[in-house]
Amino acid sequence: MKQFLLLTKKALLISAVMLLFAPEVKAQNYTPFLGDNYAGILGVYNNPASIANSRYAADITLMGGSLAGTSDYLSFQRKFLLKQSCWNLNRENRAMYRSLWSLHPWALADRPDQDLDGKYVVVRSTEKGEQVNVLGTTDFQILNFMIAINPKMSIGFTDRIRGIGNVDNFARGLTDHEMGLTQFNTGDVISAGAGTRVAGAIWNEIGLSFASQVYDGGEHYIKVGGTVKLLQGLNSMYALSTEATTYEAAEGDQITVNGEYIFGMSEGFDDNVRYIKDQIESGEYGDDFTNYGDYNPLYFDVNKVAIDRFIKRPFESKYWQNLGFGLDLGIVYEWRPDYQDYQCDVDGVGVAKREENKYRIKVSAAVLDIQPLGGIKFKRDDALMYNHIISNGNTIAHEDLNFYTTKSAADWNEYLENSFTNGTLEGTADSTFKVKIPVTIALGFDLNIVKGLYLNISSNIPLSGYKKFKEFEADNLNKCVYLHTGTLVSFAPRYERKWFGVSLPISYQFQAPHYGTFANELAVGLGFRLGPVWLGSSNAITNLATRYWETFDVSATVKVPIFYKNTKCDPPIDMTDTDGDGIIDIEDDCPKTPGLLEFNGCPDTDGDGIPDLSDDCPQVPGLPEYNGCPDTDGDGLSDNIDECPKKAGSLKNKGCPDDCVDTDGDGIPDSIDECPEIPGTMENNGCPEATYVQTLEGTTVYFDINKYELKPEGIVKLDNIVNIANNNKQVAISVVGHCDSTGNDRINDPLAVNRAGRVKKYLTENGVDETIITAEGRGSHDPVDTNKTVEGRARNRRVDVEVSFMKKK
Repeated sequence: MKQFLLLTKKALLISAVMLLFAPEVKAQNYTPFLGDNYAGILGVYNNPASIANSRYAADITLMGGSLAGTSDYLSFQRKFLLKQSCWNLNRENRAMYRSLWSLHPWALADRPDQDLDGKYVVVRSTEKGEQVNVLGTTDFQILNFMIAINPKMSIGFTDRIRGIGNVDNFARGLTDHEMGLTQFNTGDVISAGAGTRVAGAIWNEIGLSFASQVYDGGEHYIKVGGTVKLLQGLNSMYALSTEATTYEAAEGDQITVNGEYIFGMSEGFDDNVRYIKDQIESGEYGDDFTNYGDYNPLYFDVNKVAIDRFIKRPFESKYWQNLGFGLDLGIVYEWRPDYQDYQCDVDGVGVAKREENKYRIKVSAAVLDIQPLGGIKFKRDDALMYNHIISNGNTIAHEDLNFYTTKSAADWNEYLENSFTNGTLEGTADSTFKVKIPVTIALGFDLNIVKGLYLNISSNIPLSGYKKFKEFEADNLNKCVYLHTGTLVSFAPRYERKWFGVSLPISYQFQAPHYGTFANELAVGLGFRLGPVWLGSSNAITNLATRYWETFDVSATVKVPIFYKNTKCDPPIDMTDTDGDGIIDIEDDCPKTPGLLEFNGCPDTDGDGIPDLSDDCPQVPGLPEYNGCPDTDGDGLSDNIDECPKKAGSLKNKGCPDDCVDTDGDGIPDSIDECPEIPGTMENNGCPEATYVQTLEGTTVYFDINKYELKPEGIVKLDNIVNIANNNKQVAISVVGHCDSTGNDRINDPLAVNRAGRVKKYLTENGVDETIITAEGRGSHDPVDTNKTVEGRARNRRVDVEVSFMKKK
């Protein structure tokens, strides 16, 4: 029985330590930051799917955690808590306030009036029949991180130390005595009651998370994720009474004890208290700790103990025997009605902007702390022989209820054997026991009101809290211990930007119906994020407005966020549509005229399938081979170039038949006109009256310096003369070569002759009768321009060709 009392008092004090001094703690919730799109690796604690398609390329938590606790027994003055917490950087001042526990701060020696204002700790009720309940949760994180494999998929690693402490339905009268509020008097009866229960555990949790997008339909988006966790048990203890139990004060200093009790602890649990005591007594914390009476476990500096005993402990090989496995599963759905607003072109390819939130509504659901193997295995402390006591009127001394003791496990075994002779003392054959963490359902709804402003509604429901544990079989309890937490509902407006965020959570927390009489409380909190620093509490505003606290929590994290860079989009497209045909100007080949999509915005007025832009006859339906023009007479010449569009003709007659061509317009068809290029009379067969009636305008062919080869532009002119000579029978051609004055006559005269000869040769090679051609060279004697300039000399290097039409003989 004494060991049971020792364990229960330890549990009460350790719960208080968890509430007051743990670095940062609040299990899974992180209430002030629920739904925050910049949670990064923190998000996996509430839904492992959250890290997929997040705002981070990578996110690293250097150190962080949270703290939460509630009690229906004591209220703590705000100053008393803050002064002894780790936020008080003055170590001596912090130690002084912590030492007040040994002076019973609810009845301070230096405040004999003991009115409410003089109390640092206030008992919430004075009804002895009531029962006490305490709940505390902790976690502590170092070097957690997530990495985005790609915008759709991420992995994460987490390592943290977690703890849950429960005190349920503890006898109020016994609690008052243990806290020094009352003394047992002869005849007092204090009932522990069936279902009085104290349980707690601290464990290391190593998690590997994977999350991925599974559906992206534009407006609808889904991602899923999971975390596989290795659970490494560090410390655990439990104690309870399984039936109605009384502690009745007898004569003198004796107390009569009745009832059934079950208790147990993991290997090394009591070593922690011994370690802390040894550190204090060795002067590790200075002389200040020895000036406030007997040793009290609340004196110690939790930060140092956490580092020395818990952060280092997971690396000790023996604790790798205390293992369990956990699993978190989550899914997130996003409704993105404006998803196109978050897309742009990059190098001509459409991409989504990774750095922006795209949803109007986000709904999430997760199942946390699934334990397929039934919980975390702990090795039982085998130094303690008995963990099941049935007492029938055994008595113990008042002084044996004192928490501080130097008795070893062997001393306790002997004490129990000598003191509890009337009843039963039993041990268990099981060398291990398991601790079951509460399986939790996490639900979330996030509404994006306007850019940057959100409203989050979330609920965390621990399923084990609704399982009845008031009736236990001793054998089963010694094999598995169940922990529980409270149900939380949160309503939180939130404003967030890349480097800044603030939220105002309004939360309601209540306990499961089978766990005590906790007062369900509504609280208003505050969450603040600035760059790498996150601070928050779900009841900060409520507690700052209240002098005495029964429930509080705090969250704090320092991280290294690595954001995605802003997407560099191609310049915006000019959407101007001048002609209103539904095709923007930059894609419209006819931006000022309404047209058709299949013709890139150009019209097809005649409907022949050829857009007006490429149609030589846009008003008349035609054929593709004639660029949209018709060929009415079918002679192979389109109507737009056919001089006789309704009569089939030949190419040489420009589409007209031979009997219709009259080139010179003298009324005599070319077919019988001997001079088709010169108007004549019928009597002269189309030729004029005079012997040399007309000389065709001279054609001049130019040459390069000292050259008599023909140039392309000269050949074109000579081809025209060939055509005239070959189509007119009565013609004479004169060819005269010239030079500039650069050389002397001995050079220039033969060069002029050669130039004239080259022209004559070209004409005869192309069918002109040699007999009608005369050719001569005049050297540089007949210039047409000055020889003093480059331009003038170029004009003088020439051959003049004259064509004369003769009267028919």
